Amino acid sequence: MVTHISETAFLGLVLSSIEAFKKECYGLLLGYRTGEKIVVDYAIPYQTAERGHTMVVPNWWRDQRVRSCLQFLSHLELLGTFHSHASWGTLRARAVLSEWDAQTIDAGNVEIIIAVNDVLRRTRWRNIDHGRQLTGCLSDYSLTLAAYYRDGNRRRPFRTQIRCPYALGFQAHEIKNGLKGQ
Repeated sequence: MVTHISETAFLGLVLSSIEAFKKECYGLLLGYRTGEKIVVDYAIPYQTAERGHTMVVPNWWRDQRVRSCLQFLSHLELLGTFHSHASWGTLRARAVLSEWDAQTIDAGNVEIIIAVNDVLRRTRWRNIDHGRQLTGCLSDYSLTLAAYYRDGNRRRPFRTQIRCPYALGFQAHEIKNGLKGQ
């Protein structure tokens, strides 16, 4: 299974995570499936989710309202959700499912987790962990993205390969990111 992230979805994921930084963000993933591929075209952040340093909870009524309208707005399907994990105190955020996260992914859905930390060392965008994480820096933030999928045959979601050519293309913008000469 491979999760592909479009430029538009990547922008939605990282900017909503940075905007809510020190608290978590939440949103929906829209796109389509083709065999062993999930293509995320849009990441729609929720503005009214209850945010905390180690949790985020969407308002159930508002979530249902949005989901009921999706079929009338687009040919794209709801693929799942995303949320961020933010560093807190001396604890660094990780793009890893908590037990609660793992339990709340429906069969056939994907969950993207974005870990957001303060930059300790600037790095270029790249795939790590055999292509199952995407990591890099934007401004003063270090981000790591991971996608988890639950198929109908497994109790526990598994981490998919993650691809985003747009993010890997940031090498052309090294001067803006403060990476010149690194």
